[in-house]
Amino acid sequence: MNDSELLEAQANLRTHRRRRRYRINLSRHVYNEQEFSESFIKSDECVSNSENEPSLIVKTIKRYFSSSRCSLRAALKSWFPIIEWLPCYDVRRDLAHDIAGGLTVAIMHIPQGLAYAMLASLPAVTGLYTAFVPILVYMAMGTSRHLSLGTFAVVCLMVGHVVERETEHFAAVVAAAPTPQTIIDKSSGAGLLRSAIYKEEANNSFPSQEDMLDEKKLELAIALSLLVGLFQSSVLPIQCGGDWGRVFLAGGACGWVAKLGVTVIVRYLGSFDAYPALFQIENVSCMKRFVMGLLKLGFVAVYLSDPIISGFTTGAAVLVFTSQIKHILGLNIPRYSGAFALVQTYIFLFKNITLSIPGAIITGVVCIALLIVLKFVSEKLKHKMKFPIPAELIVVVLGTLVSYLVHLNEKFQVPILGKIPIGIRAPSAPSFMLMRKMAPDAIVIAIVIFATNVSLAKTFARRNNYVIDSNQELLACGSANIMGSFFSCFPVSASLSRSAIQESIGRTQLCTIPVVAVVILVLLFIARLFYHLPKAILAAVIIVALKGLFLQFSRLKQLWKIYKPDAVVWFSAWLGVILLGIDVGLGVGVVMALVVVIWKSSRPPASLLGQIPDTGIYRDLQRIPSARAVPGVKIFRFESAVFYANSEYFRSSLIELTGIDPQNPNKHSSVRINSSIHYRPNVCHPESPSIEITRPEASDFAAADEIFQQNGEIQVMMDDSEDRENFSGNNSTPIHAVIVDASTFNFIDTQGVNTLLQLGVEFEKIGVKFYLAHCRYHIRKMLEKAGFIARIGTEHLFVSVHDAVIHAVGIHSENVSHASAMISDTKSTNMNAEAELNSPLAED
Repeated sequence: MNDSELLEAQANLRTHRRRRRYRINLSRHVYNEQEFSESFIKSDECVSNSENEPSLIVKTIKRYFSSSRCSLRAALKSWFPIIEWLPCYDVRRDLAHDIAGGLTVAIMHIPQGLAYAMLASLPAVTGLYTAFVPILVYMAMGTSRHLSLGTFAVVCLMVGHVVERETEHFAAVVAAAPTPQTIIDKSSGAGLLRSAIYKEEANNSFPSQEDMLDEKKLELAIALSLLVGLFQSSVLPIQCGGDWGRVFLAGGACGWVAKLGVTVIVRYLGSFDAYPALFQIENVSCMKRFVMGLLKLGFVAVYLSDPIISGFTTGAAVLVFTSQIKHILGLNIPRYSGAFALVQTYIFLFKNITLSIPGAIITGVVCIALLIVLKFVSEKLKHKMKFPIPAELIVVVLGTLVSYLVHLNEKFQVPILGKIPIGIRAPSAPSFMLMRKMAPDAIVIAIVIFATNVSLAKTFARRNNYVIDSNQELLACGSANIMGSFFSCFPVSASLSRSAIQESIGRTQLCTIPVVAVVILVLLFIARLFYHLPKAILAAVIIVALKGLFLQFSRLKQLWKIYKPDAVVWFSAWLGVILLGIDVGLGVGVVMALVVVIWKSSRPPASLLGQIPDTGIYRDLQRIPSARAVPGVKIFRFESAVFYANSEYFRSSLIELTGIDPQNPNKHSSVRINSSIHYRPNVCHPESPSIEITRPEASDFAAADEIFQQNGEIQVMMDDSEDRENFSGNNSTPIHAVIVDASTFNFIDTQGVNTLLQLGVEFEKIGVKFYLAHCRYHIRKMLEKAGFIARIGTEHLFVSVHDAVIHAVGIHSENVSHASAMISDTKSTNMNAEAELNSPLAED
């Protein structure tokens, strides 16, 4: 067989499989829930396991402290995945890629670190610190092979917002504080001599006001990093022997570890002002986080949907762009805070646009154009080059060299970066006294970092066919921020640009080693060379890096096409960030998302169901033309849970669609049914395998043929002419049963149960049967506890809609047949009596 014949045979086989249809031929009893339980569930299995087993908290604590389930080795492997994957590392296959990827990512860390630190209102060198200890911690604890931690524009903007807000008062105090020279009396010769001495000493030892302000900002950023890390760790469930518990204990543990580390550092490396109150403050803080873990308050992150994060980051990109305009123009624009800060910034900008520095504008515009061109060329040639073009580093190096040779600062007043300290700062303890006012900001930052990291990690994992652990990612990021806070780092997050490079070149997290090596070399020997680097160049690096975030505007159109409420949430988060600020904007997005959820839950779709002919399948009568309504039976579906927010809507929808108001049975709605099915129910009983039911002729009922059973199958006979005539006009079959499809009820509260109970009682009073079909176990338990089953009866709960329909039609047919037989007997008796009276014997 040649290739063409083989392909043709395969095509024919696929066509045959598509055409082949399987059939269901089922004969069984009609079951309500009680009968089903008696037939298939043993009495000792009817008790819920959840009623006998201990609570999740007790089980998790027992499992955590059980040596057989949670050994030290298993815990270490869980918290430090590097123990598991490092022994399996393939040196020949992966080492060269990891070295190359690490060097490339390190080259990106340098300009981005300098630029994003400036965005966070911190000294530029602190951006390089983030590429040291935190990424080493993540290498040991992270589960993603390609995530690159460090500086990130949105997080840096949020850090800068907190730092500027907390240093407003301190900056005013520093500006008003007298310097040694201002308090010296220069009227005498001795005073002049002391002035000269203090001036010389000030150049060597006394910090300037700018240095004091930078140091204060760094203290705040370090404390914020520790707080963010502790919060991220406090919402983490502990893993024991492969099973995840629900008790969040890691927050308290990390707090105690951090306190121990601070104690050691303070004892051997120095002290700080807040040390006397350290234990008291941290004990309370750890206890709060421990209680937060027990109460499972980490659920907040669940409400950050993709539209919220996308709209939030896009709005933050606008704020980042605005914050860098001042460096491009060379203006000293004050940082506004609060509502409409962006509007105030642009008002100030346009009022003072004439004060812009031409040299800064030219430098910024040229660098932006050069970066765009280099990135475009790198993208076009990425298949031909092993390594991408380091556009940011090229622009930074060229800009620094041009600035030094042309003297941009002296001749053209272009602002430059200035002095950069050499070396690595000694470890120091964060100030716990500074954490009080920053706790709400730390929560928001922690959630944004977690959402960003997990979304990127999942994206790279899908592309490269491996699995990440979201909970372990949270722990790894929190630990990185905690450890980084002792080494002068502000909060770190994953970067899309660096992670994309690491994915394309690197293979594992071992590429972190070259990154750290290069950053250490820069901090020790090269950092001082960036003294003449213009700030406009760093602003250009940040602005060009925002391209990916600005492209998220296209997401709004996509969301509007798919699901309009998500588009509203996206736009609300974006607009909230733009007008109200980055912290309030995220809250606006979350609130709008909750409003959408509540609104959709309180007004869910509701419909009447009909059966597809010759099947036991029920579909919406309005959407499926082939569906036919069951005569005398209304099948109601409510596409949501029934709870306090929609219980009244549930009742009104049922009354409107069924056309029966149990409180006013004479009032009928304008619901019309185009066609229907004549049901021939198979009411199976063990002692009577075959039952024949006939309906009498009556003006109130549609004419019916004989109902019969053949081979144990339910026979459905269609009589379109008569059915359409009887059920398309006003003289429709009287409703004798209402069935509620409860398969969509994922939960129900007290008010929802009371609504069902009230409807059942009211329908019973007017002679209409009220059935519930396909109730889940916990729904049935709620109904039982609320007295629904005791009041209405277990025979009104069925395992499926089809069982309820067959039962309703069969019971109604039996009642009609019984009534018809009684009428016939009565007529026969009367006729016999009349005949006897008219007979000759009677005359005698």
